[in-house]
Amino acid sequence: FEDKKTIAGYECFKAQCILGTDYGDGEIIYSYPITAWYCPKIKNQFGPKGIGGLPGIILELNQNLTTFKALKVDLNSPKENISIPNEKIIKEMDLVKYIQNSIAN
Repeated sequence: FEDKKTIAGYECFKAQCILGTDYGDGEIIYSYPITAWYCPKIKNQFGPKGIGGLPGIILELNQNLTTFKALKVDLNSPKENISIPNEKIIKEMDLVKYIQNSIAN
């Protein structure tokens, strides 16, 4: 029995895993479940937040208290170039530390 549901008009299947966060030393300090709903009809192994590798595109991702969900899928739209802004890239744990320090102060 596979869990499935329709998202943006496409039949999607459920995949789950546990994602762990560490300080770079391999010791997991925090872990949480992720649920991905993927559509094998769209042969793209892409998903939000860098999650991917499933046998179809991820149309919904539930991570912690956040849900990313496709509202519309248009396979006939023209391709557009996507530019990456010139922002500083930081590690996830550095962001967590920054937020924790901001809350504490």
